[in-house]
Amino acid sequence: MVVLLKPENYYTQRNNKLIINGENVSWRACMPTARVMFYIANNIPYENPTQMADDDYFMHLLNTQEAKDFCYSKYPWAYNKNNPEKSIPPNEVHSMYNQYLDVKVCGKKVSSFENQKLDWDYYIDSIVNKKKAIMTSGTFGNILGHAVVFIG
Repeated sequence: MVVLLKPENYYTQRNNKLIINGENVSWRACMPTARVMFYIANNIPYENPTQMADDDYFMHLLNTQEAKDFCYSKYPWAYNKNNPEKSIPPNEVHSMYNQYLDVKVCGKKVSSFENQKLDWDYYIDSIVNKKKAIMTSGTFGNILGHAVVFIG
């Protein structure tokens, strides 16, 4: 069996400490948490010049005004012009991870979201044969959206 992460490299969004606008946002940090494990499992170097946990740092970067400006310019469907507070936050827009976060923390785009090859054989081939972790999202039972990393 192939396992692409060591036990010490497992992250859980439940440990996130980041506060945004007075709110602990760990409940909506599954994508930044998954992204850290995706980078580590795929041996993709990234930078975190802060004392924050990596996933908190990613969540912070994705909630800056710069990230919001980038997101709502590139993905106008995420912005609710009638009620901006109801806009989709940049950390919940999948393409922000390869178009924005990759560039910020890795210096360049290092991945793409694929939606054409997402069948069981693709996952098995990627993990077992290519030794590549897969980050994806989906609906799991009554959880309408959750990001995960398949590592083995």
